[in-house]
Amino acid sequence: MKQLKKLSFLLLIFLMVLPLFPSDLYWISLENKQDGMIKVSLNQGLSWVTIGKVLKPGHGSVKGFLASKWGKRGTVVAASSYAIHIKVSESEVISILSKEMESLPKDFGGQQPGDAGILTDIRAGTLLFKDLAPLVGSKVCLRESSALKELPDSFSLQGGEELYIIVEPREFPQGIVIENKMGGNVYLIKEGKRQVVGKVEKPLTGIGRFDGTEFTGIGRINTVHPGAITVSTVPAGAKSFDINLSGGFQIVPIENAKEGYFASSPPYLIVSPLEGEIAGSYPLFDGTIGLWDFGGNGFRVEVSWNGNEWEEIPLLKGKIDDLASYLNKSTKGKYRTAFSYIGIIFPRIDITKAIKEVLKGKIMEEMRIVRGKLDIEVRLEGEGAKIVDLKIDGKLRAVKNYYPFVFTIDLSDLSEGEHIVEVSAKDENGDVLASKKQKIYVDNQGLFKD
Repeated sequence: MKQLKKLSFLLLIFLMVLPLFPSDLYWISLENKQDGMIKVSLNQGLSWVTIGKVLKPGHGSVKGFLASKWGKRGTVVAASSYAIHIKVSESEVISILSKEMESLPKDFGGQQPGDAGILTDIRAGTLLFKDLAPLVGSKVCLRESSALKELPDSFSLQGGEELYIIVEPREFPQGIVIENKMGGNVYLIKEGKRQVVGKVEKPLTGIGRFDGTEFTGIGRINTVHPGAITVSTVPAGAKSFDINLSGGFQIVPIENAKEGYFASSPPYLIVSPLEGEIAGSYPLFDGTIGLWDFGGNGFRVEVSWNGNEWEEIPLLKGKIDDLASYLNKSTKGKYRTAFSYIGIIFPRIDITKAIKEVLKGKIMEEMRIVRGKLDIEVRLEGEGAKIVDLKIDGKLRAVKNYYPFVFTIDLSDLSEGEHIVEVSAKDENGDVLASKKQKIYVDNQGLFKD
């Protein structure tokens, strides 16, 4: 008997679209166990998109970085291109880590995660650490049975937990402009109006080697927390932490600057409030600023020398103590001073639509998006196959014993999200000659419809 050489099948898609209007911006779900799934939902858990998995679960909690004291317990207290930190008590944090954090460089200066770091397979500067990063202040919950509950007091990781991060929509201003001089104003630009919200205590005069800027991109936000904003001045694309590829500067509130060495160091721009505290406060340090890039349509930082003409930050790598002299030399006298103005530009696009595009791209890396009903045509090479059966998620859905092996499957009874289609070709005795599996993403609600 001639044997079947090859089996393949084509997915033919028919569409059915229903409206869906989620209230939260998106949810992030993470299973704190080996190979636990990391998923994102745009519709409050009705459907999920898998964006990665856990390589090593976390246990316990560790003492948080100094500025975490200005964050709120039970929320994301910091987000960066390589890690997310969650405040679980007045002094302790847990962390979600990019794959690069598996092996930290000796000179790493950020939060040390210890055993309380959940290591993922997601690369730094991508997905959870870029366009899907939660905003600082986002609430973190535990899923218990079918309910979401706030983190209990003094929470620590035990293993097996399912964490949820709830990212809520926020009203963004148009921008923030900082006069980079002693006593300069910090302006909030909102609805076309300019409001002074702070003062410059120390201007930016240099560039430093900040962790993870090599994953971020020029003029993009590398780190945000209640005590600092780090801006990258180098291209993204590093494969691992490399201090020789790093470069950037920080905007720091006066309260945090008093705690450290910031006042005398060139790559720190220190700002103070008009009244009260500025650390952990709107609009710089409360989570209004995030990591989202969206192909250049998200958060970004530009500079100006006259306040009218704005341009991208030039590539500035490594340690530069005298930025004015460096720019004067590198631009052959075009710029004789450090930046006169620093502008933080906020997204002016539909955030939900932008996140949908990110998730849709992730889905289509591995599978087709289908909705309504699905036509499957099975093609066979060779002889011997008499029966073809079709299963979805291991459940038999159809059987045929004659050509053509074409199936029409109603998808209305399938849950939104990922499923596995399997077709098997068998001989007259029911022995399997060949089989093939293919993932599909069921989108009956039309969430990812073009």
